[in-house]
Amino acid sequence: MLTEISVAVFAILTAALAIRLPWAVQQNVRQGDRYRRGLLDELKRLPLHEILQRHGIDPTNYLHTERMADVSRHMHRCGTCQAQEHCAGQLQAGADISRFHFCPNHAELARGTHQPTALRPDGEAAAA
Repeated sequence: MLTEISVAVFAILTAALAIRLPWAVQQNVRQGDRYRRGLLDELKRLPLHEILQRHGIDPTNYLHTERMADVSRHMHRCGTCQAQEHCAGQLQAGADISRFHFCPNHAELARGTHQPTALRPDGEAAAA
């Protein structure tokens, strides 16, 4: 009798998991999409948005394919960069993106975002 009860409890728990798991995955996907839409709005306010495009990187695809730690680091660097006015002027003037050596994200983006970046223990990109 104990075995029959154990099997019944196991079957109920398995059924509950089978029903709940797809719902949880769907909720996670929806939450991720909302998060990335908000992140895209923030990205559009930074020069990084246009810099990505100039590097041939679609900003929406960038947010879906890059590690969030890398995206956050790129956005933080851009948002706190002391050369923002110079950067904006260069972007507005249509300057060649290969000459943006003043940009703290230039080296990583010029390499291409789909190539792995070697990181030092502190999380910063290692010298190439």
